[in-house]
Amino acid sequence: RNAGDLRFDKVGPEWGLDEAAVSYGAALGDLDGDLDLDLVVSNFDGEPSVYRNEVADGKRLALRLKGRGANAWGVG
Repeated sequence: RNAGDLRFDKVGPEWGLDEAAVSYGAALGDLDGDLDLDLVVSNFDGEPSVYRNEVADGKRLALRLKGRGANAWGVG
């Protein structure tokens, strides 16, 4: 957590982010359709870790992309 004086407080265990694993990748996306970003971490030699963002009062921006091309979802 940002302490505001160029320092960060360790809050991994408090937030459920204290799994000891070797990870090579992560992806953010709205996995549960509630318009906030959830986190998936790919762990070496183990199951992926999925962290759902359950903050209810966060600010969000939702976009609906429209276009004539084949990439209407805006991937890439």
